[in-house]
Amino acid sequence: MDYVVLVIILILVFLLAVSLLYEYASWKTQHVCVSIAVLLAWYISFLFIFIIPIDVSTTIYQHCLKDQNVPRETDDVETHGNISITGFDPQTENGLSSENISHQRAGRVEECDRPWSFVEAGIMLHLWLVVYWSSQLLSWVILPLMQAYAMSGEFTVRRRIGVALKKNLISVGTYLVIFGVLLIYVAVKPNTSLDWDKLYTLEIMASNTWGLFLVVLLLGYGLVEVPRSLWVTADVEHQLNYTKFKLAKVYTEKMDTEETAGTMFEEIKRTSEQISDDNKRLRKFMDVIVSKCPKEIRQKLDSSTPVKGMVRSKKELWKLSANASVSTLPSEASLVALHNRLIASLHKQFKMTSMWRTLLENGFGHEDCLRNQRNKDKVFTPAYPPARNSRLGRFINPQMEWIWKCRMKSYVMRTLAVVFWLCTAAVIWSECTFFIGEPVLSVFALMIKKSALNNYYFNVEVVSFCIVAYLSACAYYTVFRIRIFHYYNISARHQTDENSLLFCGIFLCRLTPSLCLNFLGLIHMDSHIIKRRTAETAFTRIMGHMRVLDVISKGFNVYFPVLVVLFCLATAFRLGTRCLNFCGFQQFMGDGEMTLSLVAQGQRILQKVHDERRLSQQLNTAKDQQEELLELVNNMSNFGRVATDSASVRAGTSSGWRSMKHPGPSLDTVLA
Repeated sequence: MDYVVLVIILILVFLLAVSLLYEYASWKTQHVCVSIAVLLAWYISFLFIFIIPIDVSTTIYQHCLKDQNVPRETDDVETHGNISITGFDPQTENGLSSENISHQRAGRVEECDRPWSFVEAGIMLHLWLVVYWSSQLLSWVILPLMQAYAMSGEFTVRRRIGVALKKNLISVGTYLVIFGVLLIYVAVKPNTSLDWDKLYTLEIMASNTWGLFLVVLLLGYGLVEVPRSLWVTADVEHQLNYTKFKLAKVYTEKMDTEETAGTMFEEIKRTSEQISDDNKRLRKFMDVIVSKCPKEIRQKLDSSTPVKGMVRSKKELWKLSANASVSTLPSEASLVALHNRLIASLHKQFKMTSMWRTLLENGFGHEDCLRNQRNKDKVFTPAYPPARNSRLGRFINPQMEWIWKCRMKSYVMRTLAVVFWLCTAAVIWSECTFFIGEPVLSVFALMIKKSALNNYYFNVEVVSFCIVAYLSACAYYTVFRIRIFHYYNISARHQTDENSLLFCGIFLCRLTPSLCLNFLGLIHMDSHIIKRRTAETAFTRIMGHMRVLDVISKGFNVYFPVLVVLFCLATAFRLGTRCLNFCGFQQFMGDGEMTLSLVAQGQRILQKVHDERRLSQQLNTAKDQQEELLELVNNMSNFGRVATDSASVRAGTSSGWRSMKHPGPSLDTVLA
């Protein structure tokens, strides 16, 4: 039974990672290497959350054994660098301090019941070594290289790898700068010598410092936005107005993106005409670019149906230049630049299309809820009935759907919002007070102390999991919610491209270890934070000790999380939104004049789409076009999904894009 719980957790976490990746990724179109890498990154990140409660309960159990003078389960001591693989750190006292977790035995000997999920200290430490260093390898080396390789416009593998290495130096450079500063500080510090143990600690401290920046930014936003989003979800009318506002903004950007893409396709056509078939090297590179264009573009460049004015040889090219000015033959560098622009344009096009479709579906859903609230038959009747192919959908009838969406959902969401607001208040208070060892002021430290009374290890694990799960949910909410221009966008319903998935994996692997280290500080199980000897978990011993740098151990890594409070206040008062709106970037400001104007435009867009759908009923066609576009974008990834020979290039598959000469009507035309 010792390892059954651990094995079950490993399996369940894997299934969780697979299910989430299936929801966001498109397994059918993206390359298997990307799927495996992202799945591994998400799986390892989730393991931190589910394993650390077992580590906490095991540490408390070892404290109980030592307090009762009972031989520990693992008497053999093995060392790994400066890490002792036993139940305790030999440099600390025997277990948790009496002020932190006390059993109040009153002179009697009390049995130490073995935890139901007990894992030997040596096994736990080796598990953390594998999980932690795997996350570091993925986040700093493998995933960034794959991401840069996927977005490279080079035409050969060697040059793509070179570009990936150069781009990766930018992200790794921040880590190297932090590590270099710490290394110089230790080198010039009197009475301090550099050895392997100190270098090991410095390496982890540099990664933790970078991770704590993410903790402050992402957690500070999520702690406020998660409960607020739940509260706002209960107000369907507010949600509908916000969706209309976003629709008006996205529609303009979508049309601009399609027009820009059309102009670029014209440039690709002209460039292709300038390269003859005799120039095999440039022709080969040009065929790669053409292979990533929509079908109608490839058809115009098909050798069997030449476009008027197409030049097939140098002789014809020089003949044409006698009457008109013809551009010089493009260089390989110009083709690489054109390839880069094409990849960026297709990703931007896909992200705008995904956002457009998502907003339309959300808008239709909100309108259905408002309309059905007045339905006396208490039967939910959507404007566009969805296909109930899922197992859950087969058990949901219109009556149940009406009860949930029109009656229960608002109460459930607001109840959850109140609960989460209380959790946020507890987190903020604990973040401000967790470094105070006496008296204990951290709410979470008091909760663990109460749960550990009488060796209730199950209670300890449940409380620990709830705490770290809420912290992770708030931070992960920010990761999955933020939009970095048109570069990063996580969308459900299989609408996330490979670049965004890799970027998300990097974020999670860099964020989660520091988040868990912060959690251990909140519950007073890190002696180097509360400045008092206490039991060390296996995870804390993996992260090393901060004794080599007084500046780090006494200041930065202890008080830096307090900045979370400042970001929470900024998010609560929407300072970022107000600043952007003041600078001219329209934001949803409730009753603002510009906001009301965009909401009215969004209403007319929704009505226009309603009329078009009633006439054409092309819902399935739109879905097919989205899937084809996703496949086209994922084929940008340079992982071998696109053929480069001329026959395969010109065969192609349909992409469902608009013709480059007809990028779509303007906003004024649609709203007319």
